[in-house]
Amino acid sequence: MTMKIGGADLARRYGIPLFGSQYCGDIKQKKVHDLEKEKMSCNIDEMIAAGRLHYFHPDKIKQALKEGYVPCKYCIGNNRRKSLLK
Repeated sequence: MTMKIGGADLARRYGIPLFGSQYCGDIKQKKVHDLEKEKMSCNIDEMIAAGRLHYFHPDKIKQALKEGYVPCKYCIGNNRRKSLLK
């Protein structure tokens, strides 16, 4: 799946280290990101370079929430974020 960001397409990441996962977490910030809706503000490349990447098993938002991660306001959005945190 691809998305438009500032006129450019960002494709879901199927290579190393994300291997097509839909969700990943930032260990330092305890935020979960939806890689199908990734925004530049998510700073996924920075998170990977700093070694802060976390995978969820199963690859579901509910698993991330169980592990104490908070949904990212950029890629998950405030409305969906509020409903998930109820």
